[in-house]
Amino acid sequence: MNVNIEFLDKEPIENMITSLHFCLDKIVFFGYHDEIIRQKEQTRKFLRDVCGVADVSFFAVSQTSLKDVLKVMREQIGKEYSQGSTVYFDLTGGESLILVAFGMLAKEFDAPLHQYLIKQDRLVELTPENVHQISRDVKRQEIRLNLDQYISMQGGEINHKLHKGSKDLSDEAFRRDIRNIWKIAKRHETVWNAFSEFLPKLSRSSNAEVLEVRMRKENVHALLREHAGLRNSGKLDAILEDCAAAGVLSGLEHEDVYSFIYKSKTLREVLWEAGSILELHTYLAEEEQTDDCMVGVHLDWDGRLHEKASEDVYNEIDVLTLRGYIPTFISCKSGNVNQMALYELETVASRFGGKYAKKVLVAPQGLSYGHRLRAQEMGIIVKRDITDLDEEV
Repeated sequence: MNVNIEFLDKEPIENMITSLHFCLDKIVFFGYHDEIIRQKEQTRKFLRDVCGVADVSFFAVSQTSLKDVLKVMREQIGKEYSQGSTVYFDLTGGESLILVAFGMLAKEFDAPLHQYLIKQDRLVELTPENVHQISRDVKRQEIRLNLDQYISMQGGEINHKLHKGSKDLSDEAFRRDIRNIWKIAKRHETVWNAFSEFLPKLSRSSNAEVLEVRMRKENVHALLREHAGLRNSGKLDAILEDCAAAGVLSGLEHEDVYSFIYKSKTLREVLWEAGSILELHTYLAEEEQTDDCMVGVHLDWDGRLHEKASEDVYNEIDVLTLRGYIPTFISCKSGNVNQMALYELETVASRFGGKYAKKVLVAPQGLSYGHRLRAQEMGIIVKRDITDLDEEV
């Protein structure tokens, strides 16, 4: 039996990484009591369901006494050897006291030591002179996680029931429409938000199924005079014409009467929600270079979904990606950015991504000098467009 000895770290990926790469028979975790209580069930479930490890044990150790740590570990490791198991010591994660104990006991039992470098996705074997090596003795496996599995590993859950239809990009025709709308939004960047906020005012019908818009010119101009950011009818006309040329609107007229028909309810929703096109563009750009990617993701805080969504505590992230074992949390802000947006991104990335998570804020209008400094302190990369190679300075 191949047994991996690990410290139960606060970072779930550090507890799972070796089992994601090797077919181990048993994992023995040593950790602090509170951390074992917090992670025990989700760790055992993940190792069983995803990694195929049927036998997982947890043993609490002292946070202050090396002597007591050695006593507990020596007893349990001795039992594994007495049963004829081959034991490997995993130094991935861990704290100083535990790592000292691991080093001492590995020497005492003449056991091999290894460590996984998660950012590089690379195994380092620290005792190459030992007759046993995990890379040589244990069958390899290559389990690549998707976002549902990664968030589950972190103790959360993605609530797919809350996913909006306008964020579903499975249809290629819809993807083309999104790319076209993004070009229009970029062309009219300074007034796009105002345009999106103005469009619903033209739809007087309460029937959501009605996609046709028809309003007398003088009434449209009266509404424009009251709408900050889009008081010039020429700007409105130019964007509508671009949308018609792209096939997003049909039957456009804006002489005596403003009249047009939205191509679909979904595209109408995209046009009405100012920041939606930025999120969808960001998703399309990221999707091509990541292992898994989602847009408009609702993350349930405790991993237990209730029948009523209002009973759950959740955070929403605009775009979430996974490349290897590194998640990236992307917040898209089409308007002005305040400090709360930075804290929200930091909070959700810390809770559901841990210390390896990357944080990106896409803000076409940029940030103030003070907010840029704060973002830098929080490790948040700021870009005007997700396709920009360099961070905004």
